[in-house]
Amino acid sequence: MRWLAAASVFISLAMASHRAQVNVARPNFTGMWVMDATNVQPSPVTPMAMSYAIEHRGDTITIDRETTTMRGTFKARLVYGIDGKEWKNSVDQGGIQIDVSSILTWEGATLSIASTLTSAGQTLHQVEKWSLDSNEKILVADRTVEALGQRYEMKLLLAKRMTTIVQQKPDFSGEWTLNRQASVLSPTVAPAAQSGALRIEHREPSVAMQMTIVLSGKPFDTKYELLSDDREVVATDGGRRIVSRLGWDGDALVATWRIEGPDGEMTISFRYELQDGGRRVRATEQLRGRGRDQDNVWVFDRP
Repeated sequence: MRWLAAASVFISLAMASHRAQVNVARPNFTGMWVMDATNVQPSPVTPMAMSYAIEHRGDTITIDRETTTMRGTFKARLVYGIDGKEWKNSVDQGGIQIDVSSILTWEGATLSIASTLTSAGQTLHQVEKWSLDSNEKILVADRTVEALGQRYEMKLLLAKRMTTIVQQKPDFSGEWTLNRQASVLSPTVAPAAQSGALRIEHREPSVAMQMTIVLSGKPFDTKYELLSDDREVVATDGGRRIVSRLGWDGDALVATWRIEGPDGEMTISFRYELQDGGRRVRATEQLRGRGRDQDNVWVFDRP
């Protein structure tokens, strides 16, 4: 009868384990969550900014995601069932729609989202595990990405925002000096970049900005004054049509220019973010067109 007693103990333990799993409180992730960009280690696959607007009802979850990378800002609506089955969504990657397959499962109080996508013959695997802090004010996303034979691990912290509260926009006024070592520059710019300065006068909605970069001993100035109302301002210069715009993206200021001329069209954008309590400005530059594509991240610190 020993085997019967052992079987009885095994069954009792299994039932106790099952009851323990059933009694685990599973969090509800409904809310607006914004990533803390100042508390993340940079990598080729780490977003510069990200937000999730989540509606979580039972085993169904809908996510309106906005992600900013070196390639631009991308939005996607993702709909899933938390049922261990494969769910497919389509996301925009630089104007190309890509299908993403995902499987969602619970691991105790942690939600696991395992996704796979293929683009340009390359396959990317990502596993993101969500949990909430004890106050349910921080969504912790432990993310693992495998792509191009590399593996990246990161912890993203997203703070819950009260959508009924109007957030006061930050004041960018001040003077900063280029931190060359902290800046991430394109191969054509990096060897020549030596020093620089940034000066901003900000009286919302008026923003006057002057950036000077010294390249191979020669200073290059970028200077403008615009209103942060996201409206287009059209001007002409030397036979070229220049369309300028300045607006807010969360707490970041985004300036864009579209230059149209006989030799083609060029677009330039700068995304300005305050970091380290206002002691640092991160200016992400993207240039496209006329065979001069560039991506630069300029970092300026207060003296």
